[in-house]
Amino acid sequence: MKTLKRSLACLTFAALCGAATGAPSANLEAVVDPVNAALLAALEDEDEVPDKRDDIKDMRKTFEGHLTKKGKEDPDAIAVLDMLLKEYEGCGPKDKADIVKSLQKGFGLKRKENRDGTAANTVAMASAVCLSKMAPESVKSLNKLCFDKKVTSDPAVHRQVILSLGKTEDESAVDTLLKLTSSKDAKIQGAAIESLGRFRAIDQKERKEVCERLIKIIMPIKSTVDSDSEDIIARERYDVIGPPTITTLQKLTDQKIRDFQEWQQWWNKNKRNDWDEEED
Repeated sequence: MKTLKRSLACLTFAALCGAATGAPSANLEAVVDPVNAALLAALEDEDEVPDKRDDIKDMRKTFEGHLTKKGKEDPDAIAVLDMLLKEYEGCGPKDKADIVKSLQKGFGLKRKENRDGTAANTVAMASAVCLSKMAPESVKSLNKLCFDKKVTSDPAVHRQVILSLGKTEDESAVDTLLKLTSSKDAKIQGAAIESLGRFRAIDQKERKEVCERLIKIIMPIKSTVDSDSEDIIARERYDVIGPPTITTLQKLTDQKIRDFQEWQQWWNKNKRNDWDEEED
């Protein structure tokens, strides 16, 4: 690197010396520009991130090997995941793609339940968390995993995958999350609503579509809860999705409203207004 920079400086200096001896300025440009272009290209090549690294390949192979041990080496697999995550930012595009592919293998593993009856899903949970930090390469995988049976069969993992998708803040996730707001599972629905709150930066038209969707979802449930105190199912769903709905609406609109009746009134009044117009 230093040698290339010195060469660039020396050649440029030589060209300038030629100009000082009477060479026309056009000749100076003819000499300096190609030299600079060639050396800068060499510098860029020198700065390229190493790809298809042997150590990354070995870590991936080790991770996938741990997965085949029927749960006995799941803690070891998670330790390797941590190593891959730390290396991820310094990887080239092919290594990044390969790491994402390896992490997808952490889902749908056949494991015996824990002694307390809970799912032995630590690798899947850890893989989902790691994928949230590997955008944009991981976004396509997370979008697909949201509807993959090996994920949806475990509500806890499904919820984490949805939250991870939201954390990527990739605009392509919005359609997926909107679809998931129709889930019959309140926790999945709530996770999708919570994740949508991360998309304050999307186009205002899309933000309005999200807000309209959330208000249409919550208001009938709110009405049922208010009119029938004995409807336990409606109350439970409201308790799960109500808080993230308020939070997401606040984030997407920059409003501080907490009452859903007020949200409905605000929406009716402002849905056609410019939300991003600066106030005087």
